[in-house]
Amino acid sequence: MPLVYSATFPPTSVTAQVDLFQIEVPSGRTLEALSVHVGQNTDAGDAESEMLSYHIKKLNGGTPGTGGQTCSLSATSSGASLVGITVTALNTAKATGGTIGTIQRDAFHIAAGLHYVPVPEERHEVNGGDLFIVELDKTPSDGLGMVGTLNFSLTGG
Repeated sequence: MPLVYSATFPPTSVTAQVDLFQIEVPSGRTLEALSVHVGQNTDAGDAESEMLSYHIKKLNGGTPGTGGQTCSLSATSSGASLVGITVTALNTAKATGGTIGTIQRDAFHIAAGLHYVPVPEERHEVNGGDLFIVELDKTPSDGLGMVGTLNFSLTGG
């Protein structure tokens, strides 16, 4: 049975295109993203309404992004090891290079948030040594206090 983990970032001002989440999949393990949720808590009025495009990808042989923050990480199973799992959020220097496998491209309204919850048949496997990335493609028109949760499973190892 795969171990399930949750990675979160607290309310943080986002003013540029960033990697919302990035996971460096541990060697010998396989990742499946179960859900991604990103919202904001600063723009409630219609005058500040906007759509933001994003894409979810796996990157083979790329260089991880930098400039973000380490996510809080927890396992749904007590006693599950968190060793070797690196999840970052809001990297201002995005991951580069490698071979990109696009999983999803879409947009979300900031009032509704981003909610990616693939059915099991649509979950992509990301191999050990590769990167799983949720990238914000559009710069917000003003700073957004964004929050996020990424739920994923790891098998192997």
